[in-house]
Amino acid sequence: ARYAAAVKAQTTPRAGGPWRGTTTSATITGGRVAVAGTRRSIRSATVRAASVNLLAGGVGSDVEATSTPTVRAYLGDHVSLQADGDVAVSALTQISAVTLGSAFSASGLASVGALGVATRVEPIVTATIGSGSSVTSVGGDVALLAGNNYDPASGSFLAGVGAIAATDSLSAAGGLALGDTNISTTSAASVLAEVKSGTTVRATEGTVSVRSESENLATAQTKNSGGAAVSVSLTDVTSRAKGTTKAILSGDVTSAAAGPGAATVEVAANAVGQASATAESSHGGVVSVGTSTLTATCDPNVLAKVGGIIRATGNITIESFSTTDADAASNSSSGGAVDVTVLRATSKVQPVVSTAIDTGAVIDAGATLTIASTQGTVPPDYSDGTFNAVSAVNMT
Repeated sequence: ARYAAAVKAQTTPRAGGPWRGTTTSATITGGRVAVAGTRRSIRSATVRAASVNLLAGGVGSDVEATSTPTVRAYLGDHVSLQADGDVAVSALTQISAVTLGSAFSASGLASVGALGVATRVEPIVTATIGSGSSVTSVGGDVALLAGNNYDPASGSFLAGVGAIAATDSLSAAGGLALGDTNISTTSAASVLAEVKSGTTVRATEGTVSVRSESENLATAQTKNSGGAAVSVSLTDVTSRAKGTTKAILSGDVTSAAAGPGAATVEVAANAVGQASATAESSHGGVVSVGTSTLTATCDPNVLAKVGGIIRATGNITIESFSTTDADAASNSSSGGAVDVTVLRATSKVQPVVSTAIDTGAVIDAGATLTIASTQGTVPPDYSDGTFNAVSAVNMT
């Protein structure tokens, strides 16, 4: 799904009612401008193989759940906009996808071929101001926010969302034989907040903020349980949390007289990534696994970058943050015997976190100038421009 607005503006009521429309040039008196795109999505897929009391055989199954929405909120190229209140551009997604595969044998012998379970979550989220534009807030803030699985009202990431793939094999009596079992998850959001070059943004009494917030969670797991024999020829469990999170201010923040264009300027990219690959065996019977390979990888790319001429009477902050975790683990608990011929468990954490200043850029802070890249710590709270675009904007 795609959501877009060239310029959607809504102000507080005045004589003649609220102003609302689409244009390339506008002067808003006594109100604020909000442009927003949002998407909430849950995807699920399930495959089952069962044997109740007879010999049963199957050829195997593959199942996949994907969620790849594109959400955009933008002020287009060559837009001229001035508002007395805040100017807020936000694009937000809340995305989950779950895939489940199960095999069950009650009292006979069930034989299932290869079982493949995959989940992929790859949203594209952008909040931008195009090139050649002029955007001014006389008495408020100018705020760009692109967020994936992020709640701007609380300033925190959401719990229990992301990409999940799991298999569950249960044998009550008799036995269950599985062929190759492959479980994979990928969570890779592309999140961008950007003011493009050739554009001037002003909030002379407030804050100009460009923020990108993204959470990528990938969970892959397999579980074998029951009171009878379970045989799995090969198990491959893979999870990957990656994606790109970028906040870019390539335009100018200056006054009409080339002086300070804001009280404070904040450019921040913040990404949280977690990948988990687990295998669990819990039996009173015999569990036999040929080769078990578990791989968890967390490799986000995070960038905060500025260019142009940036002048503020107060602080200027340009920072990138990344918090990562990757876990690959196998756990066996049995009253009988557990036999794993080969077990490989690999965890990889390979973030790329950078903060950059373009060649020829001018940065002039009246107070503190902060330029930093941080991996592995919780970032500080930032001003969000005091807007909630999810509830404040009618996108019809």
